[in-house]
Amino acid sequence: MMLWISHRGESADAPENTLEAFALGRKRNTDGCECDVHMTHDGQLVVCHDNTTERMGGRILNVELENLADVQSVNVSGKHKATYPDTRIPLFADSLKEIGPGRKFYIELKNGTPALADAVKAELDKGVLAPDQVVLISFSFGTCEYAKKIMPQYQNLWLTGSEIPTTEELIAKVKAAGIDGVDLHFKAQHTTREAVKKMHDAGLYVAVWTVDGVEDAREMIANGVDAITSNCAAKVRDAIQG
Repeated sequence: MMLWISHRGESADAPENTLEAFALGRKRNTDGCECDVHMTHDGQLVVCHDNTTERMGGRILNVELENLADVQSVNVSGKHKATYPDTRIPLFADSLKEIGPGRKFYIELKNGTPALADAVKAELDKGVLAPDQVVLISFSFGTCEYAKKIMPQYQNLWLTGSEIPTTEELIAKVKAAGIDGVDLHFKAQHTTREAVKKMHDAGLYVAVWTVDGVEDAREMIANGVDAITSNCAAKVRDAIQG
């Protein structure tokens, strides 16, 4: 079954990477949510995409150079202030509680340091989510390798686009590292039906990001991908499924 993953929560309709966006994904019954994890200066795991609060909050604080209290002092409602007037960067621990049973949580490790992966492991070890709900992702190949080494029980996907010239080279690189699959930009050359079949034949999982158009989603489904991440996952799903 192909999965629909809400990118940073249902971020087309709620402030991205907030408890409100994750709750909206659960309410709309998507198959899961995706988030981005940073660590604050005082060692707290928080969920936000950017290194700074400028884009979402209008105040420039570097998340990894500030303490949690300062980071959470910023209102990150962004363009959704009319409907969500006061939202805050959440703790990673609190975001886990918003996913709900049976739903996936794609967790992007942002800064590529072992310390971040270690801290994420410590939080996941508390068992709020079942192992089969957790998907670890990173653009850093080294981070994927390290995360798989210390957290082998979780699915692990390398976030990538078109950096690897051929699908065969991509497969060889991922397989050699023991990584479970890839999370590809949907316009990458490896998302054709032939390429997806090659990766499936090699035992790899194939997800794609960030697909907001209905026809683009139809194409990815026809090509056989396993999961689609979208800013409006429920809307695209409903348009296709009727």
